[in-house]
Amino acid sequence: MFGQKHAETITDGPRIDDLRLAIKANRVNFPVPVPTFPAQFRPEIQWRLVHLYFIRGWSSRKLAERYGVTSRRIQQSLQQWVTLAVARGYLQEIPAATLPVIPAIPVWAVPAAGRLNFPPIPPASVPDFAPAPSA
Repeated sequence: MFGQKHAETITDGPRIDDLRLAIKANRVNFPVPVPTFPAQFRPEIQWRLVHLYFIRGWSSRKLAERYGVTSRRIQQSLQQWVTLAVARGYLQEIPAATLPVIPAIPVWAVPAAGRLNFPPIPPASVPDFAPAPSA
C-alpha cells in the first residue's frame, strides 16, 4: 500500500512519509475531522499531531520540540495512528481510474500580467434597466 513492496506493507504497514506524499498527491483520502484512538499515546493531542504532520507538512522533529518528546516517539505515534486508521477504513487509496478529468482552461481565462483577461461583454447583451419610480 502507498508505493511499498508487498512484504514490507504486511510487516510494517505503510511508511508515514510515503503516506504523506500520497495524501498530498490526492492518491489517498484523508478523514476530516481527524479521528482519535483513545488507547494510543496522548489521545488529547493525537489529532493535532496527525493534522500537523500529514496536512500541514510539519517534520517529526518540529512536532517533538513542540510537544516535548523525542522525534522517534512522534513517528511511533503517527505510525500507530496510521495502522489503526487503515484497519478501520479511515484511510483508503483512491484508484487512478476514478480521478476526475479536469477540463482544459480557455486561454482567455488565464491571468496575464497579474489580471484576468476576460473577453469584453458586447453592448447589445447589456440589459437596459429603467429607474424605479419614486414615491
